[in-house]
Amino acid sequence: MKKQPPRNIYCLEGNWRTNPRCKQSVRPMLDILRDAAGIKYIYRKCNTREEFFEYLRQYTFERYRNYTILYIAFHGRPNKIQIGRDLVTLREIADILEGFLAHRVVYFGSCSTMRTKRANIDDFLHRTKADILAGYSKDVDFIQATAWELCCFFDPKIIFQLTDQIKRLPSFVLMNFQSHSYCIISQNLLYQKYYHPKVRYRNVNYIWDYWI
Repeated sequence: MKKQPPRNIYCLEGNWRTNPRCKQSVRPMLDILRDAAGIKYIYRKCNTREEFFEYLRQYTFERYRNYTILYIAFHGRPNKIQIGRDLVTLREIADILEGFLAHRVVYFGSCSTMRTKRANIDDFLHRTKADILAGYSKDVDFIQATAWELCCFFDPKIIFQLTDQIKRLPSFVLMNFQSHSYCIISQNLLYQKYYHPKVRYRNVNYIWDYWI
């Protein structure tokens, strides 16, 4: 039986509000995964673009090889994340991570970042070698998204059991590098899959089939 890779998480999070006293954060969700499921995590708060790029660069270090989920939690725009007033594109993130993400997942917990051209998604995956790229193609409620992400990180198969939650969640987009399957989970549970033209069709039983 194929040994499953660890699902430890390397999280980079921005500020959700301008009020410095705001405590809104995904970190309590990560604490639940650690305390209840034994999933380890590294957490880095990024207040500036420069901090984000530095912590992103550190993710390529050998000591983080078992942190196979890169979780990027920020405000988002189409094809971008937002850090304060600065915007960072998927291409800029791929520039830092190029060639380093084999057997890893990149999860954008940010509104609308996956509302982008297929070519941008393909470029990110092929350059970074990430197995899976996931995120949202529309604006999403923070609480609903965090609950969804808790389930995804704990057990990807739960996706198929959360019918009510999925119906209320704006489109969730996931790209699997192994099968070249581009999936959109929409509000009516419609699964749309697109395959790279140079790759033969492969049946995908589960969206995160490589991880379960």
